[in-house]
Amino acid sequence: ALASSLADFPAVRGARLYVGDGGRGLERVLEAGDLPSGLGQSLPPGAVRDGPVTLPIGGRSIRVIPLSGGVEGFLALDVDEGTAHSGLDALGGVVGGALASARLFGTLKDRVARLESATLERQRQLARLTMRNEVLVDARDSLLALLHYDVRSPIAVVLGQCELVEQGIVGPDRIPTAV
Repeated sequence: ALASSLADFPAVRGARLYVGDGGRGLERVLEAGDLPSGLGQSLPPGAVRDGPVTLPIGGRSIRVIPLSGGVEGFLALDVDEGTAHSGLDALGGVVGGALASARLFGTLKDRVARLESATLERQRQLARLTMRNEVLVDARDSLLALLHYDVRSPIAVVLGQCELVEQGIVGPDRIPTAV
């Protein structure tokens, strides 16, 4: 994508993108064309802190453009002498913004993956709890059926004896008493 973007700038013979790697320095990320080797090391400290600069490196005119969007790094372009730099300097903002967006996308992608993993774990947990609940409901139903039978049987005997007394078939003195 970097090489195709540079096609709009015929005065640019090559480009190299350096991006910070978490405070350990700058890492060469992309390259299009042919630039002098050791370019990242040959820059004076803070060379692009105040904005884009053109530096003579290896007999070439190298335009060094800082990245924006909170991204540490710079874009180095091998340009023809006397090239107008305003359009080229805007590339630092575009590339920095694109890298910031890519990092945000990566962060969001990681977050979505963690949320999906957590969702799967919750679904497994819900399935385990649902099975446990079904076992407990079955146990409760069995207990209630047993209690229903155990309570109904003695009451049926008492009711039957009361009906016999009520109908006069058996006298109250003939009904056994509970101890």
